[in-house]
Parts: sequence; C-alpha cells; structure tokens
Amino acid sequence: MSLTAIADVTMRAFSMVSIMDRNLYERANDVRWWALDERIRRQLLPASKGDEQARQELSAVIHAINTLYTVYTTILVFDQQGIIVAVSDNNAARLVGTQVPESLPLAACLTIDSDQGYVVSAFTKSELYANGGTYVYCAPVVDFTNHAVIGGIATVFDATPEFRQILADNLPTTDVQLPLPFALLSMLKVD
Repeated sequence: MSLTAIADVTMRAFSMVSIMDRNLYERANDVRWWALDERIRRQLLPASKGDEQARQELSAVIHAINTLYTVYTTILVFDQQGIIVAVSDNNAARLVGTQVPESLPLAACLTIDSDQGYVVSAFTKSELYANGGTYVYCAPVVDFTNHAVIGGIATVFDATPEFRQILADNLPTTDVQLPLPFALLSMLKVD
C-alpha cells in the first residue's frame, strides 16, 4: 500500500470518528434543551399524578419533536420514580406506566443538580431499541414552582442507520471496477 493510500485511509478514519463524536455531542445538547421546554416542565408533574390531559399534551410535544429529529427512535418522559408517563411513538405506548429499563441511567439522571446536566448510557443493548446496541441520553426535568427535579426526558439514539450512514458518507468513490471500499466500526467495552 502506498504512503498516499495510507494517508487517505488514516484521514478517512479520523473524519469518521470526528463526525461521530460531533453527532453524539449534538444528541446531548438535544436532550438538555428539551428538558427545558416549558410545556414539558409544566405538564410532567400533573401527568405523573394521573392527569390524562397532561399526559396527552406531553406525548404530543415529544411526538412533534421526534417527527423533526429522526435520529431518535423514541423520546420518553418519566417521573421521579422512573415510571414512563409519555412516549413520542404510539407504537411504544405499551411503555406508559412501566418502569424505565435498567439500561437507562435513571439514578444518575435524577440526581443531577443542574438544568444543563445530562447522562448517557453505555453503548449497550437496550429493550428500548429492540435489544440492539445504542445510546440512551437522559436529562432531568425541573419543576417551575419549586425548582426540584420531578422526572426526566430520555432519547433513544437510532444508532444502526446513523452510524452506518456516517461510515458510508466517508468511503471513497471510484469508477474503476475494484473491490468496493468498506468500513468497520467496533464498539468495544473498556473497563
């Protein structure tokens, strides 16, 4: 392999990782921003106490967000006990009233003392992603009146197509009938 080819491969790999890094940073910004949404902050407590109209409004808000931000399969809102009170996707409505899955870093989310804080799960299999590997981002939702954490919001990153597209976008194109270029991404667990 020539030095030029090695330099090209190195630059493409650096570009792929850099784009993934920026993409994942944006996911953290999204969840923190939506946790500040006035409608979510006002309706979470009533919804967690059984107010069906508040729950429907929460669902409508996060559904509208999820329609615009297609990098997430689901957005969900949960109360302080980790009970899901609203989901963005009607196909996931069965989750309402259930405990958030263990893959979601609930305790860490609910103990954040800043409205700019967030937590993200390890890249792991999640029942929120059909047992596929993904990241789940969470941010606390703070009540307007007493400024206490009353629950949180979580986003389930659609990792498989998003990572696949990032890799594909950085592969070289060629008109020559050579073996097609490919890229591999390995999500290693490092302790």
